[in-house]
Amino acid sequence: MKIEEYQKEAYKRLNPAIANNPKERMNYTCMGVIEETGEVIAELRKAFYKGNFHERKLNKTAIEEECGDLIWYLLLICKNRGICIETSPKKTDSSIDSKGTDKMIEQSIKLGVESSKIVEGYIQAENGKMDNEELKEKITTQIHSIEEFLRGLDIELEETLGLNMEKINKRYDEEGTAIKGNEGR
Repeated sequence: MKIEEYQKEAYKRLNPAIANNPKERMNYTCMGVIEETGEVIAELRKAFYKGNFHERKLNKTAIEEECGDLIWYLLLICKNRGICIETSPKKTDSSIDSKGTDKMIEQSIKLGVESSKIVEGYIQAENGKMDNEELKEKITTQIHSIEEFLRGLDIELEETLGLNMEKINKRYDEEGTAIKGNEGR
């Protein structure tokens, strides 16, 4: 699924109570970006740092799901600010080698730092202290970073968007109402 198509379809699934209240929409979106970035990082921590009760193997499927969720929230910022993201995949060779763990940790920390800057920029834009072009650039760069991160796991961005859209469609109808029996994860 292309990012433009994903953006159009995913927006239909936003809860109207949130979509129609600017303050709630901003808070919901900011919290979502931070939460989902943390969940991506948590999946790596659980696999790479042993010795606690969260210990488990690297779960590429869970990482892909969390990256899809993160992109959804990033694109929601775009919707809220009237920004259109048109991004084409950057072809890079990011496959994981013997130094892959360090690279993934470095990339995940970078995702966290950049997500925080995006949230800060979004709040500034809402208060008239940052223009949309600067915010758009930050979001586009973050999406490319997520894409590179996923590619290191041999996962394509378009595949991630398609899987995330399937998940969203199972949970919410086109009016943003939760489908009975699918309200939670």
